[in-house]
Amino acid sequence: MVSGAVLAGGKSKRFGEDKRFFKIGENTLLEIACEKIRKNFDKRYLAVDQNFSLEIPDFILVRDKICGKGPLIGIYSVLCSIEEDGCVFIPIDMPFLSDEIIKYISTFCEFDAVYLKYNEKIYPLPGYYSKKIIALIEKQFELGDFSIKSLLLKIEGKMELNESKIAKFGNLSHLLLNINDKSDLKFLKTNDGGK
Repeated sequence: MVSGAVLAGGKSKRFGEDKRFFKIGENTLLEIACEKIRKNFDKRYLAVDQNFSLEIPDFILVRDKICGKGPLIGIYSVLCSIEEDGCVFIPIDMPFLSDEIIKYISTFCEFDAVYLKYNEKIYPLPGYYSKKIIALIEKQFELGDFSIKSLLLKIEGKMELNESKIAKFGNLSHLLLNINDKSDLKFLKTNDGGK
């Protein structure tokens, strides 16, 4: 059985304000991401920093076990908390991810990790990660390495979903658009997100 989680523990340094509460249209990035997980999974988690105090209906809050070290901490914290075999994770800053891509990732839960590759770039998120990799993550933390890409290099049972597998879901530059800073918002306004 697979669960779904939103990774919402980041500091939004490059963005200049708390991205989680930035609105695109009528909804915040946090609300958009939570709705995507709500529609696709019965068991839902929200990985947050230790100071987060908002309750989100239908979500189990999981606080980061270590502060300020990036999304791998959120993945690790959720994997340590769940009863399910693994979890599909999405970040809050990819508001155009489609339900189809999220569902597609969840169909590969026999692997220890599932990630995307588009335009020669690795996308560790959205992705699926199994509880079987907890010990591997802990070993990496001991070395002071908090990179998901480093982790993927060490995982043997992984599945890369490349362009040939995911192009059928639409315009990938739009679907995988990551809002890191305010310049990405200008791109949205001038180009409609690359639709």
